[in-house]
This record gives sequence, C-alpha cells and structure tokens, in this order.
Amino acid sequence: MSGLKKMKALYKTSRRDQGKSILFSEKVLAGLTEAVSSHSTLGCRRGCAHCCYLRVEAYDFEIDAITYYIKTKLNEQTRNTINTAIGVQYESIRKMTIEQHFHTNIKCPLLVNNTCSVYAVRPISCAAYHSLSENACQRSNEDPYDSSFPIPQVPGIERLKTDMHRFIQDDLHEEGPTEMISQLYLKLHA
Repeated sequence: MSGLKKMKALYKTSRRDQGKSILFSEKVLAGLTEAVSSHSTLGCRRGCAHCCYLRVEAYDFEIDAITYYIKTKLNEQTRNTINTAIGVQYESIRKMTIEQHFHTNIKCPLLVNNTCSVYAVRPISCAAYHSLSENACQRSNEDPYDSSFPIPQVPGIERLKTDMHRFIQDDLHEEGPTEMISQLYLKLHA
C-alpha cells in the first residue's frame, strides 16, 4: 500500500476512532516537524512563544486529536488549567470579528508554563509557523496592527505547509480549518 493510501486509510479510521486521531496527527506533522527542526537558522527556540498569542485555525481532525489528547494524555491539574483557560479565552473572543481576533494578542490556552501542552498534536498552522527572526516576531507581538514588515520565513517550509493543506482538503476532502479555541470549547464543554 502506498504512503498516500496508508494516510487516507488512517484518516478514515481516525474519524471513527478518536484514539487514532492522535496517531494520524503525528503522521501528518512528522515531515513538517522534521523540516522546521532541521533548519538551523530559525529564530524559533524552546520557550519562545511570541506566535502562541496569534489566532489559530485547525481542521476538525486536529480538534479531535487535541481534545482526545487533553482528555487522555494530560494530568488532571493540567487538564483543569487548560479547560479554564479555554473558557476564559472563548468568552474573550466569541464576540470579536475575525479581523479583531487577528489583531488581538491572546495567549493560547494550550500554552502552559510557556510550553505547548499538546505539542505532539498541535495544528498544522502552529507546526508550520516559524521565523528567521525572533526580533520580527517580538515586534509583531508587541504591535499586532503593524503590518509594515514581514515575518521572514523559509520558502521550502511554506511550500510544505501549502502541500499539506492541499492534501488534507483535496485528497481527504476535509473542509478548511476554522478558529481553534471556539471549536475546542464546544468539544470540551459539550
């Protein structure tokens, strides 16, 4: 069975068995994680969390994987911290327009002690986000309305991200990603 057929089969299984959603997410992220971590000139490093204040979009399968991961892989204290933070953030953003949300820095509720608590199953948008300049990220974080400068990124990683989105939407027929926190709130508080 080819790699594409295996991924499609695992995707179908993950849609029926939430436990498989973690495995599918890890497989989807493997190449991207390797590409980002092998690039030695990135400004990103452990503990740098400037991008963890941006609006994040995620696919349904990513929301399922994150929800399952929170429920089964994290200790009770961390789960409670995250659930509370998701509720607080949901209340902060639910009346915002998309534009307002894109220009308002709100700490990701999955960020615990300046570390992603769901790193193994983080959304593609998080895994692919990178910068060649921490200073540019810090500047963007300090003034999210200032779009006078780009966040310098590696073209090859950007192409890989685009290819992943194309595979998910075209080959797996998954609808485009949606705002993550609202979806997590609805799944965790259902």
